[in-house]
Amino acid sequence: MKSFLFTNTFFEEELSSLSPFSLLQLLQKHPLYMQLQYLSCFLTSSSEIPLLSHAPDPLYLAHLRNIGLAPSSFALLGDPPILSCLSSWGFSKSLSHWAQEKKCSYPHPDPQVIYKIQSKDFSFSSFPQPKNSQKIANSQDLTSWWNSFSGPKVLKTLFGSSGRGHFVSTGQAIDLPKAIAFFARNIDKSPALIAQPWLTRTLDFSSQWDIAQDGTVSYLGATICENSIHGVYKK
Repeated sequence: MKSFLFTNTFFEEELSSLSPFSLLQLLQKHPLYMQLQYLSCFLTSSSEIPLLSHAPDPLYLAHLRNIGLAPSSFALLGDPPILSCLSSWGFSKSLSHWAQEKKCSYPHPDPQVIYKIQSKDFSFSSFPQPKNSQKIANSQDLTSWWNSFSGPKVLKTLFGSSGRGHFVSTGQAIDLPKAIAFFARNIDKSPALIAQPWLTRTLDFSSQWDIAQDGTVSYLGATICENSIHGVYKK
């Protein structure tokens, strides 16, 4: 019996969510999440079948077939065959619940290890940071840090990607109440913020990690990214 692959590129957003969502609700949170699930159509191995929310467009399958990447078949979340084993792009609480309902094996590392590695606190604590960088745990720390140096500043929630979950300011005193409000608004899903001077940059990098079933963490490498001036991923 073959295993199934589900490409859940929403996994970072799900990690920071306080409310439970179904898989379809998570896919519908952003058009890219819905589109990128179809990566499974050419990422699957010969022993895997793509698991999708909706059937792929026939033209998409025809294109994959022309370049030799079309899957032999696919399965749908709403009408799955008998499943034996399931894997995904990243750990998903919703997918885990779905697998339990379908009596399907969904092996994954300890979620607490996944949360630790995915959090910005991990990279902040493990690697050198720009001068004046600090982890902020309360509004008093934020006020003290804000007044400790001049210039543009950025606050980042512990979970988020591509410029999402950020507060960017010129660093003027008039923006401090907005920064405190940003902290208060995110405290439930991000118990701390990463506070750093805002740097003018055009390139960034994303570190890639592998977490084995036993919780062993291995660094794979870094992916260079081109950003907008606001820190949003471009290519």
